[in-house]
Amino acid sequence: MFPKPNLSRLTNGDALLHGIDGRSAVARRFRDVFAQIVIDLGGAEFVSEGQRQLAKRAAGLTVRCEWFEAAMARNEEVSDSDYVRLTNATARIFSALGNVLAGVVSLAANPIQSRRTVHLRIA
Repeated sequence: MFPKPNLSRLTNGDALLHGIDGRSAVARRFRDVFAQIVIDLGGAEFVSEGQRQLAKRAAGLTVRCEWFEAAMARNEEVSDSDYVRLTNATARIFSALGNVLAGVVSLAANPIQSRRTVHLRIA
């Protein structure tokens, strides 16, 4: 096998995020969500760098939204405006990707049904 060119670990695909070793639960969830989004876009060999960057943003926002949802399920106070802002940003990124993930398209119309759909898809 030929050595990789002198590129960064991110460019070579050896790391997903700079300075993160990926062993924490949040990092693993981020990696799983990112991988699924890339698969939904047709696979790594068909995803452009721009789509890859948007998929990373979508994965990060998705994990953050899940954090808010877990806090709500524990009956903790959360900022509704922050949650709505994250949810809207996530939907815009998925829209820009042209992604057809279950629930994302209908998120603005029916957020409760969308959460159920996404939950069933992940389970």
